[in-house]
Amino acid sequence: MKNNILATIDVTACKSLKDLYGDLLAEKKDVFADDERIVIVYKSSDQKKLIDELLIAVDIPEFFVIFEQTDSTVESAVNFSFSDSHCIYPWSNIEIRNNGSFSPCCKFTGAILDDRGQELNIQNSTLNDAYLSKFMEHLRKDFIEGKRPGACKDCWINEASNKESSLRQTGKYKFRNIYYTLNYRKEDLNNLRSLDLKLGNTCNLSCRICTPIPSSKIATLEFNAGRLSPVEFKNIKKSTRWSESDEFWCQFLPIAGNLVELDILGGEPLLVKSHYNFLKKLIELDIAKNISLDYASNGTVYSEEYLNLWKHFKEAKISFSIDDIGKRFEYQRNGANWESVVENIKKYNSITRDNFITEVYPTINIQNVYYLPELIDWIYTVNFDHISYSFVHNPNYLSIENLTDQAKILVLNKLVPFSEQHPMIKASIQMIRHSNSLNTDFLAQMQIRDSERGQNFRDHHTDIAKAMGYA
Repeated sequence: MKNNILATIDVTACKSLKDLYGDLLAEKKDVFADDERIVIVYKSSDQKKLIDELLIAVDIPEFFVIFEQTDSTVESAVNFSFSDSHCIYPWSNIEIRNNGSFSPCCKFTGAILDDRGQELNIQNSTLNDAYLSKFMEHLRKDFIEGKRPGACKDCWINEASNKESSLRQTGKYKFRNIYYTLNYRKEDLNNLRSLDLKLGNTCNLSCRICTPIPSSKIATLEFNAGRLSPVEFKNIKKSTRWSESDEFWCQFLPIAGNLVELDILGGEPLLVKSHYNFLKKLIELDIAKNISLDYASNGTVYSEEYLNLWKHFKEAKISFSIDDIGKRFEYQRNGANWESVVENIKKYNSITRDNFITEVYPTINIQNVYYLPELIDWIYTVNFDHISYSFVHNPNYLSIENLTDQAKILVLNKLVPFSEQHPMIKASIQMIRHSNSLNTDFLAQMQIRDSERGQNFRDHHTDIAKAMGYA
């Protein structure tokens, strides 16, 4: 059967990686006929390696491609020198943390610094100051040169251990539509396509895995218990109010046309009304249709008001932080009512709209790891579009790497028969088996908080409490 050649793409004739990506994207079809082929002419092994990546990103099956290697002396203008450590985040993303400091991503250790080595903060600096700082210029240069910056250690540790996919690795898929189109050789604000906004610490819950800076409830509890001084408490309140300012939101408008992603977290972001007008402005400017929203919510708020706005965006995803079920959920997410949260989730999940996605996002820790099979059983009864998960690393005393020997045996005996039920169980088993930490703080921290809240870990977590030595 003679092939029907749809196009011939000569890599050596492409002027930029962006052009090459665009040429491949133009040939993408939802369905190819059996005889249809795209011819790709390449010269070097580096070119072939990158073409393979591009085909995956564009979603063209290799079956429909004919590769032809040329010995042409023409040198392509396309740079094929992505290092093995390359990360898109320093170019594409800025995170603004709960306290107003800047970072290239949520896993970065430390913050973006000014020329004097001081943290840049949204309360005295701008988005432009952070993105175009010498600090970020040096970080991007390190990645271009194939270095592995020490502040990115979370990703390197994850990749070395194979416990979880690193943010760097998942970012390649998340930003697949722009990964090959950015100008990595130029300090250009137009490369900024994503904002990760942690809108202060307004929250209605005092979750056991949380800390004062992301939760106003936790901050108040810690202050009342004497673990935060009046000065520390005042500084937290002051440093987490930056999102209430109209001036803050206005600085995003000049670059809003380039945005493809807005991650909106808290606290509880659906309680932060200040971002409502910004969403309306994006709709008025007719650019909301190009932007995907990604919320993290504790499930206590159902809002028709936001739903009516979200329908104007390219996509709106809401991830629910559900770590357990029933009374265990209420203990771990203190202040929440399980039945009310389930009712809210069911209402969100009943919405049938192409651009609206719901996700459940458990955070695995000592409190809930033994009960994961029950949680997964519940998840499968509710119509979520996606299931994701992560592990608690801070506060460290709740990490499953710090299970006692007795608790490890208990949990592994429970989870191993369910290891194929979901990747989160398999990943938990792997992490426990490779852990060697000794938790000396778990009992003290849990007992202190139980006493302050009039709760008891044993009441609804009997088996794991006993195995952890909780008297």
